[in-house]
Amino acid sequence: MSESMKLEGTVETCLEKETFPSGFCKRVLVLNTGGEYPQMIPVEFVKDKTDLLTGLRKGQQVTAYINIRGNEHNGKYYANIQGWKLDKGDAGDDFQLGQQAKPQAPAQAPAQYEEDDDSESIPF
Repeated sequence: MSESMKLEGTVETCLEKETFPSGFCKRVLVLNTGGEYPQMIPVEFVKDKTDLLTGLRKGQQVTAYINIRGNEHNGKYYANIQGWKLDKGDAGDDFQLGQQAKPQAPAQAPAQYEEDDDSESIPF
């Protein structure tokens, strides 16, 4: 079961970081899956992975790479979705609040070649 799973959607909300007395910390990202039957999926990021959520904004398209975790306690079974990587789509990995995205170089049109009647000519 080493297959990578991912969840694509738009950012609905990103909850504040929770830190526990043991030093463990987590932060929850809620993704809206969209489509005909949209789902609000909470994805937990723990420890140093909480930093991946810095600079997200509502409505931003992202892809979360996830693991599904499960356990049993007193005869009840629980599952949670834990994120370990996040692609931030159009904003790029280094987008931060208060900063503008880096400008992109203008696209250049491909070179156009005219065809000659001479079949042995090379267009370059």
